[in-house]
Amino acid sequence: MRCPFLRAKRLAGLLLAAVAVLTMSSGCPNVLPPPPTESSGGDDPPPEFVLPEDVSVEVGVDGPGAVEQAAMGAMVTLTATPDLGFEFKRWSGSITSDTNPVTVFATQSTRVTAHFAEYVPDADNDGVRDELDRCPHTPRFEQADDRTGCSCSQADDDHDGVLNCDDLCPQTGSTGAVNGQGCSCYQIDDDEDGVPNCGDSCPDTGTDDGPADEAGCGLSQRDTDDDGVKDDVDECADTPFGSRVNDIGCPPVCGNEIVEFGEDCDPPDAIDCDDACATIPAVCGNGIVQAGEDCEPPGTTGCDAACQVIPVCGDGVIEGNEECDPPNNVTCDASCQLIAGGGCGAGSCFVGNGTPGCDDQACCDAICCFDSHCCTTEWDANCAFMASAVCVSGTCSGGTGSCQSPHPTPGCGDAACCNIVCSVDPFCCTTSWDVDCAWWAEVIAFDTGDCICGSGPG
Repeated sequence: MRCPFLRAKRLAGLLLAAVAVLTMSSGCPNVLPPPPTESSGGDDPPPEFVLPEDVSVEVGVDGPGAVEQAAMGAMVTLTATPDLGFEFKRWSGSITSDTNPVTVFATQSTRVTAHFAEYVPDADNDGVRDELDRCPHTPRFEQADDRTGCSCSQADDDHDGVLNCDDLCPQTGSTGAVNGQGCSCYQIDDDEDGVPNCGDSCPDTGTDDGPADEAGCGLSQRDTDDDGVKDDVDECADTPFGSRVNDIGCPPVCGNEIVEFGEDCDPPDAIDCDDACATIPAVCGNGIVQAGEDCEPPGTTGCDAACQVIPVCGDGVIEGNEECDPPNNVTCDASCQLIAGGGCGAGSCFVGNGTPGCDDQACCDAICCFDSHCCTTEWDANCAFMASAVCVSGTCSGGTGSCQSPHPTPGCGDAACCNIVCSVDPFCCTTSWDVDCAWWAEVIAFDTGDCICGSGPG
């Protein structure tokens, strides 16, 4: 039977050896490895480690504090105890560590110094004492400023509302708005033309616009000589202010037979166009038919005192104040004026019928008022197209009342007007002719010169 005392002693020796091996394998620099030993067999107790006579552990103290030693054979445990108001900082010498207490396996003479320093409260361990730390909760692993104790995720040095970690423009002042990256318009150049946004008159300058000027404008955006032609196409960059220029920024060339910007005419002809390519005002009676005149000289057959042609009703040509020619007593009276309410023919209003007018009196009156050609010459496809919008048969049958005044009944007395208003707002012909319907009638009358929705029945 094995002796319990010997087993306990052997177990203690094994534990001490295991501690030494684990400490050595951890790479810890403050533990010296034990010398190699031969394991004993059987139940023999392991050899005890005894500090050799020529080996010593000397302990020095730097600062207010003391060190206690506790030896178990060659295992020496050092415990540093600071004085009141101080704290242990580190070991130096044969051991470089801040672990306290620390165990040394001494196989050779060892010199160790314990360093103490005044206790400095630093709750977040950022290196700045608490009473000076403006940011007492600095996140771990973030570098804090030595003066303030604040890391970049806590500080806003330029007071622009964006924390340093996210601030791409760390020198922004506290005035003016900034974007999410902490930059003001004085620090941003979105179009990369070298001019900050705040001073950029042309914020969309492209890379093909050439170098930008001090206002941030490229060649295609600026007009240096104020002639109305941009610099990128201006071939005469120093044109005097107010000069007439052509489309390439140069004064027009009178006589090149091209009417350029700034010219009235070209080439000069001594009749209507002078040597500066400006229009020569017409002079009635000079024997020359000029622009704005129909005939010369005045007072002759067919030419009145203002050098305008005297219309001849019946010659088949619509002239002067004639509305139609020749007269036919159906659509055109003997004075070559359209016959109101009588300018309609027999053909359909909704197709080009090849003859003047159509078979719907109201539709004919509305369309021919707007375009007399439909009743004097031919009811063509254009006339039929307008009729399809204005003269929809049956939509406003039986309507009464003024189209430009609201009334409780649906529709109004002008069929053409009623049809076109109801095509926009069917309510006007199904329920009542309200203020909206009357407003539409006024708009249509204005747009068509009172030809449609003008003063009509009702």
